[in-house]
Amino acid sequence: MENIEIRESRPDDLAAIEALYPDAFPDEDLLPLVKDLLQETPPVLSLVSTIDAVLVGHVIFTWCHVGSDTDTQHAPRLPSPRRDNDEESVVPSSRPVCSP
Repeated sequence: MENIEIRESRPDDLAAIEALYPDAFPDEDLLPLVKDLLQETPPVLSLVSTIDAVLVGHVIFTWCHVGSDTDTQHAPRLPSPRRDNDEESVVPSSRPVCSP
């Protein structure tokens, strides 16, 4: 049986996180953006998923404002290989929901 875990990322996950992005986005270099987001203040929520202790997924949530200045919420930035013209994909786009 596979051991699946979702947890907050740790500094020692960075090399494995960096290895995910070229496979998920072969036509885009998102590593500079990912590294910048991981250094943001206030901190982002960075989650990784592992199967049998091997890192297999990553998601970043950043702070942003939606609506009035008092409505602060997390917005996901989800890595996925989906393109905007790919209607069959159920994976969210790699574009941020809102900008910081």
